[in-house]
Amino acid sequence: MYSRNISIFDKKTNKKDVIFYLFFPLVFLYSEISVKLSIYGFVFDISWIFVILFSLAAGALISAAVSFLPQKAAFPTYVTITALTFVFYCFQLIYYKFFKNFFLWQTIGLASGLTDFWKSAVSATFHQWYMLIILAVPLVIICVLGKRIMNFEKKRPVYGLYCAVACLALNLLGAGLTFTDQSYKSSYFDEYSVDSAVHHFGMMQNTCLELRYLLSKPSLATQAQPLPENPESETDQQEPVEYNEMDIDFDSLIANETDDDIKAMHEYFKVQTPSAKNEYTGMFKGKNLILLTLEGFTDKCIDPVLTPTLYKMATEGFIFENFYNSLWGGSTASGEYAVTSGNFYTAATALKLAGNNSWPFALGNQFKKLGYITKSYHNHTYTYYGRNLAHAAYGYDYKAIGNGLEGITKCWPESDLEMMNITGPQFINSQQPFHIYYMTVSGHCDYDFGGNMMSYKNRKLVQDMQASESVKAYYACQIELDRALESLVSQLDAAGILENTVFAMCADHYPYALDDSALAELYGLEKNGIRNNFDLYRNGFILWSASMQEPIHISKPCSAIDILPTLSNLFGLEYDSRLMIGSDILSDTDSPVILNSVGTIGSNHWITVQGEYNAYKKLFTPSAACTFSQQQIDEYVKNMNSIVRAKEKYSIKIMEKNYYSHVFK
Repeated sequence: MYSRNISIFDKKTNKKDVIFYLFFPLVFLYSEISVKLSIYGFVFDISWIFVILFSLAAGALISAAVSFLPQKAAFPTYVTITALTFVFYCFQLIYYKFFKNFFLWQTIGLASGLTDFWKSAVSATFHQWYMLIILAVPLVIICVLGKRIMNFEKKRPVYGLYCAVACLALNLLGAGLTFTDQSYKSSYFDEYSVDSAVHHFGMMQNTCLELRYLLSKPSLATQAQPLPENPESETDQQEPVEYNEMDIDFDSLIANETDDDIKAMHEYFKVQTPSAKNEYTGMFKGKNLILLTLEGFTDKCIDPVLTPTLYKMATEGFIFENFYNSLWGGSTASGEYAVTSGNFYTAATALKLAGNNSWPFALGNQFKKLGYITKSYHNHTYTYYGRNLAHAAYGYDYKAIGNGLEGITKCWPESDLEMMNITGPQFINSQQPFHIYYMTVSGHCDYDFGGNMMSYKNRKLVQDMQASESVKAYYACQIELDRALESLVSQLDAAGILENTVFAMCADHYPYALDDSALAELYGLEKNGIRNNFDLYRNGFILWSASMQEPIHISKPCSAIDILPTLSNLFGLEYDSRLMIGSDILSDTDSPVILNSVGTIGSNHWITVQGEYNAYKKLFTPSAACTFSQQQIDEYVKNMNSIVRAKEKYSIKIMEKNYYSHVFK
C-alpha cells in the first residue's frame, strides 16, 4: 500500500503510457546529442550535463502540453511536433555547416539565410545526408511504430502536471549549475552569445535564451572597466602630445541623460584614453580613397603569378603582419559592419540595424563633408542584408543590381571585374576627389568548377596547380578579384591620378565554406581542430598607394574594427578615437584584437602584443615580447578579460542605442 501511494504511476499504467510521456524528452535529448557531436565532437565537460537537463526539460514541457489534447488529436499532434523538431535541428545543422555560425531568429526577414543561395544550400544538405538520416529516426519511429508502442487513447492530465513539474525542476537545476563557473553563469544570465549558448546549453535552450534577450535586453553596469593608459604614453614627452579626440562635454551629457544605458555609455567613453596622433597622421590627406570589403578572402591566395596586382599591393604598401578577421556570427553582414563602422555586432542584422542609426565617423559622411564624391557599389542584390539602408546612413550614393548598377552578367557569383569596368568611369573622370566603397562577391562560395561561375571562368589559369579541386576553385574565383583591381589601377593610371589614390581592403571573413581538409591545405595548418586555430583568422589588411616609396611593416596585432580609425588618422579626418571600439593601428594604443572562433564559447578570445588568450581553455600564451612574471600575467589576463567584456557590451549598445545620435545632437 505504501509503495503504491508514492508511485507516480498506478497499476493501470503500462509501458505504452510511460513511452507516451517520455517520447518527447527522449526525442529532444537524442537530437541535441546528435547535433552536438556533429558540430563539436566529443570532449566531455559540464556542457553535456546542461544539454541533457535542458533537452529533457524541453521534452517534458511538450509532454505536459499534449497531455491535455483530445484523444483524436494526440497522434497527429505527435507526428507534427516530431516533424517540426526534425526540421528545426536539420535546418540549424545545415545552416551552421554552410555559414559556420548559427541561425538567429531575429534575422528572419533578411536575405541572409539559405534561400538566396539555394544551390549552395542543396549542396550543404547533400553533404549532410547521413546526419539527416540520423535525425529522422524519431520521425520514422512515430510514423511507423507510434500506435504500437504508445497509448494515444487514454489521457491522464495528472501526468501532464507531473511533466510540467519535471520541466520546472530540470530547468532550475540547470540554471543552478551555471553558478559553478563564471563563464557559464555569464552566458546564461548576462551576456547572450549564440555561440556560447549553443555550445553550453544546446540548440533548444539557445532559442529560449535568444527570445529572453530580445524581450528584455540586459542593462549596462553603471561602472565599467576603462581601457588603461598605455605605459608608453606616460613617459616624458619632448613635445606636447596631440590626440584624435573632439571637444565633447561628457559631464553635461551625463547630467542631462535620463536613459540609464546611455548614461553608462557616456561614463564609459569619457574615461577611455584617446589615441595619440603620430608620424602617420595626415599621410594621405587630400588623396582619393577606394575601400573594399572582399568576399571570403584570405591573403593565402596571393601569388606573384596568379594574382600579380594583389601581390604588388600586399608587398609594396603597409604590411600588417598580425591582422585578424574575426567571425562575429553574422557572416558577411557583421564582417562588413566591422570594416565600415569601427565597431562589431554579432548578428546578420548588423547592416539593417545600422541603417536606422547616425554614423558621423563613417568614411562616406566624413569625406562628403570635405567635398568628395562618395559612392558605394556591390555586384549583387541591392537590398541584400539591408545593405541599401546601411550605405545610405554611411553617406554613400549606393548602386547595386536592381538599383542603378547595369550591365552585370547574370550568373553566380557575379564578376568583380565587370563591376570595376562599369563603375570606374563614374568617378575617375569626375574631376573631383572621391571616396569609393566596394563590397565584392566573386570570391563567394561554393568553391567548385560546376556551381561557381568565376571559378569556371578562370579554371584554365589554375589547372596545373598542385592542389585539390576545391582549393584550385578558390584560387580561380579570387583571380577575378585580382583582375578587377588591375582594371581599377589601369583606369586610374590612364587618368593620371593613380599616385593620388589609396587602396584599402580586407576580407569580411575567412573562406569558411572550404572543408577542414581544404583549409588545412590552403593555410598550411593541421586539420584537426583547425576551426579553433587562431591562425585560421589571421589575414591580410592591404593598404597601398602608388605614391609610397617603400613598404612599411607593422607587427602590432590588429583587426577589421581598427581599419576605420586607422584610415581616419591617415587622412587627417576629425574624429574621436574614444568613441570607437577599434583603434588606430599606427598609434601606440595597446588595444586587444577580439577574436570570435567558431565552435568555442563566443567572442571573448583576445590577442595583444603580450600574447593570446583562449577563453574556452582559459589559457594565456605569452608572446616572445612578453616580459611579465606569472603574477603579472594573472593580473594582466584578469584586467584584459574585463576590458574585452566591456568592449563587447558597449560595441553592441552603440548599435542598439543609436549612441552617436545622443553624443552629436
